[in-house]
Amino acid sequence: MMLRCAFCALICIVLAACASTHQTGIMPLSPTQRSTSDATTAAAGISHITVIMMENVPYESAIGSGDAPFLNALAARGALFTNSHGVAHPSEPNYLALFSGSTQGVTSDACPLAFDGDNLAAQLSAHGLTFAGYAEDAPVSGNPCFADPSSSVSSGYLYWRKHVPWADFNNAPNGAAQAYAPGVNLNNAVNFIVPNICNDMHDCGVATGDAWLAENVPAIESYDASNAGLLVVTFDEGVDSAANHIVTILDGPMVNSGQYGASIDHYSMLHFIETTFGLPLLGANGDASPILGAIAGGASFTHTGTVGQVMPDYVHVQFGTGCGWLHVFTSASTAYSPASWRPAPGDTIMVRGSGSCINRATATEIDLQQSAQ
Repeated sequence: MMLRCAFCALICIVLAACASTHQTGIMPLSPTQRSTSDATTAAAGISHITVIMMENVPYESAIGSGDAPFLNALAARGALFTNSHGVAHPSEPNYLALFSGSTQGVTSDACPLAFDGDNLAAQLSAHGLTFAGYAEDAPVSGNPCFADPSSSVSSGYLYWRKHVPWADFNNAPNGAAQAYAPGVNLNNAVNFIVPNICNDMHDCGVATGDAWLAENVPAIESYDASNAGLLVVTFDEGVDSAANHIVTILDGPMVNSGQYGASIDHYSMLHFIETTFGLPLLGANGDASPILGAIAGGASFTHTGTVGQVMPDYVHVQFGTGCGWLHVFTSASTAYSPASWRPAPGDTIMVRGSGSCINRATATEIDLQQSAQ
């Protein structure tokens, strides 16, 4: 009963924000404020996420392999998802799925491609947050399908645009595409790192890719430890099979280490990233719950209800240690944008939170209409 009252009281505080924006712990955010506040109060204390995408190695050929000592050590100290899968074959649709919530109908490694639809980089930019897409050996100008010829790889070139999904979207923010080198700026909400076609294990094998990870990941881990960062190391696809079993590892100061057997895929990971930064969900988003479960305080809840009064532009409530965060959104099925953020009377809104707040939420059904009165 006390939990019910406590959580209802918190909901009342949130919904009362339209009447007063000066109550303790409540901060209605303008679009210009959102870039700072969201980046520092994201789910479970994550300030930024860095994704490294490796290539074409099935789970069974990487985990337990003597050719991958660093990857296996990373899996041992982080969260290893033992039932993680690509969504398609060949490579390109997997990158598109993780970046845009859809394979965009692509069933090959075709190039060039050009899309105008929504995507992770555009989402982040629209909410005042930054995205950086780092591709090793990327050309300094232009947007070619391949670059940096090399006789050392069977593919003939080290850079391949099919592994660089932000290069295929016309609305990706200016400056999103950059060349990767050790020491790049990680002070973005989301960093996406693509090694070249040798170092990603595609052409040169597991041992070469593992050596690249051993050379590059420690500096990222060190930065994350001091800046509340989360590292995701995953693969685009496994072998050409229906199972498409891949390695996915989470590593960072907020990660609960261990092995997690729930099924996830690239859509699950995109959903997790969007949930972390309070973004609307794109396309065929998968279930992010298993990933949230690997984050300390990362379990989430959602409640919907009808609001009988106009809400402020945006409300973020920081409950303090252990309870995580709570966001108030428009309806779960309708993506919001700064231009159409303010719900009107009678609109459905969504309340989403994390951490120990989930215990308060599941203790009772919350009627937001009554809470607002």
